[in-house]
Amino acid sequence: MAGAILWSDFLAGSLIGLREAVEAALIIGVLMTWLVRSDRGSLSSWIWYGVGAGIAASLVVAALFAWVWGGLESFEEHEALFEGVLEIFAALLLTLVIVHFIRHPSARELENWADEAFKQKHGMGLFLISFLSVWREGSETVVFIGAGTEGTDAIVGVFFGIVVATVFAYAFFTRGMEVDISKLFKITN
Repeated sequence: MAGAILWSDFLAGSLIGLREAVEAALIIGVLMTWLVRSDRGSLSSWIWYGVGAGIAASLVVAALFAWVWGGLESFEEHEALFEGVLEIFAALLLTLVIVHFIRHPSARELENWADEAFKQKHGMGLFLISFLSVWREGSETVVFIGAGTEGTDAIVGVFFGIVVATVFAYAFFTRGMEVDISKLFKITN
């Protein structure tokens, strides 16, 4: 029985990591493609700085979450309340993301947003878009893992899912696969 729980946590973590990392990678990939197409490839470092900052901010969220969670675990009477609140928050977060992508599904809209950000703040706008995208997906990962899994197997699964998503994203954007991004966003949501 314990082996099944460990496997299910690993699988849940893998799927959560894969889904969130694919979404972040798609946004970053669209931004990078837009830079190349608009002959602004020299500004790609702004995007990568945003990705790095988003990952760092996500790790801070994870550390804060672990700190709060660890403090509550010592008080068993609060643990169920915290889990319930976290599950409600995760459901609300997922609902907001789904509504957002139903209303704003196209890669073209993301490119237009990037173009406006570029015009207003040059590279800083690209940094902010990539930072916020990665941070949001990383924070969602933390919330979903915290709400639905236990133990380190889920965390190992998240990293496995992120690696798979990274390989997918690399193949997707270096091989120039033509896929309707809006359909892919709808599928992952």
